[in-house]
Amino acid sequence: MERFSALCAQLGEKEANVALAWVLANPDLTAPIIGPRTVEQLHDSLRAVELSLDVSVLAELDAIFRVRAAKRLKRIPGRTEGLVG
Repeated sequence: MERFSALCAQLGEKEANVALAWVLANPDLTAPIIGPRTVEQLHDSLRAVELSLDVSVLAELDAIFRVRAAKRLKRIPGRTEGLVG
């Protein structure tokens, strides 16, 4: 978490916004779930939509959190259950 906090400080952004921007940059995730308790928190979270993390920052985040490249999963046409790799 220290590396993550340092990276966020270097970017001049809040940790929650960088984390959400990282999730939004992943094309395999279609619906990130946020849980603001106040309108102020909701407005603050919207900053993540404006963030554009470059490739080096995304790679650093992957390294910090040890994300491994996984096979992309595709839906089986005509079925609502089951994924194929």
